[in-house]
Amino acid sequence: MKRILFLMAAFAYIQMGMACTNFLVGKGASTDGSVFITYNADSYGMYGRLIKLGYQTGGMDTIFRDIANAYDQETSEALSHAISIIEPTLVIILSIITGIILLSVMLPLLGIMGSL
Repeated sequence: MKRILFLMAAFAYIQMGMACTNFLVGKGASTDGSVFITYNADSYGMYGRLIKLGYQTGGMDTIFRDIANAYDQETSEALSHAISIIEPTLVIILSIITGIILLSVMLPLLGIMGSL
């Protein structure tokens, strides 16, 4: 188990510049691996500390619920921002396509009616 943890730590150290995941290794990690946890470092470093605190105090369910709510709120805000950008762009693109189709149908008809 120590060898595996050492290899994982060495790999994480080598990939540190490319990866965005931090490893937290507790005292019991070398014997049963129950304290070995990871968290995404792109977000707040607070989440990793919260998970560690939740494990120590026995309140993991509350901690994970709070973290899930925070990620849910961040995701909702990011999606609403993306939709607010994409929606007007799609309206403009579809209006241009509809105008081109309308002109491609009407111009030949006007040409035929003008020759009569």
